[in-house]
Amino acid sequence: MKKLFILNAIFALSFLMPILVRAQDFIFNPTLDPTAAMGYAAGEILRIDLKKKAGLSYNATTKSTATNKINFNYNSTPALRQQAVTNIAKRLKTINPVMAHGLASLYGPGKADYQEMFKQMVQPSGLPVDNAATALAACWEMGYIVVNNIQNAATVTPAMDRGVQRQVAGILSQRVSLKSPVMMAQLGEEMKLQATLMAISWQSAIKSGQTETYRKSIAKQFRQMGLDLSLVRLSEQGLLRK
Repeated sequence: MKKLFILNAIFALSFLMPILVRAQDFIFNPTLDPTAAMGYAAGEILRIDLKKKAGLSYNATTKSTATNKINFNYNSTPALRQQAVTNIAKRLKTINPVMAHGLASLYGPGKADYQEMFKQMVQPSGLPVDNAATALAACWEMGYIVVNNIQNAATVTPAMDRGVQRQVAGILSQRVSLKSPVMMAQLGEEMKLQATLMAISWQSAIKSGQTETYRKSIAKQFRQMGLDLSLVRLSEQGLLRK
C-alpha cells in the first residue's frame, strides 16, 4: 500500500458542518487507484521539463505520437459518477465519518451532480468534458491556482487549459495500466470530482478568509506527489519550471 494525499479538500465540505477539519492523508493501492496515476504524472512534469531544458525534444520525451493512439474520452453515466462519489466517501469514512457523510449529502444519490459544475469549469477551453486527460489537467490547474493564490480566474486562459491537457495526455500515454477503457473512465470521474471539490474549496476559503491555510494544505499534498507547484508556471505549453 502506498501513501498518497487525496486532492479533495476537506474545506469543500466545511460549509455543511460547524467544524473545520484539516485535509488528511489516505492509503491507496497504487495498482488500482487512479489517484496513484495522478501522483505519477505530477512527478513526471519536472523530469520532462528538465530534459527539455537540457536540449532534448519534448515530443520525443513524451512520446506524443503514442498519445494519438489512446482514447482518453469515455461515456460518463450517472452510475459511473455515483461510483466515484462512493469510492471517495469510502476512503473518507476510514478517517472521518462525518466528512464522508457530508460528501454523500452533497453529491450522493438524488443530490447535486458534480458533472454540471465540471462542465462549467472546462467550457471556456472547449476541451471534451468526459475525458481523463481533461479531468486530470483540471486537478493540476486547480492545484496551481490554489498554491499560487490566484483569485482572478481571467489570468488562466483557454489556451493554457489546452496546453495542460496536452501535457497530461502525453504523460498519461506512457502509463500502460491506464489504457483500458475501465481505468480511463474511473480516473476521469474521480479526477472530475476532486477538481470540483477543490474549486468549491477555494471559493469557500476565499470567502471565509482562510486562503493561506488552504493553500498550504494543497501545496503539501502536491509536494507529497513530487510536484512543488510554487516552482512551476502555467503557460500555453502546460506547467513549466520557472
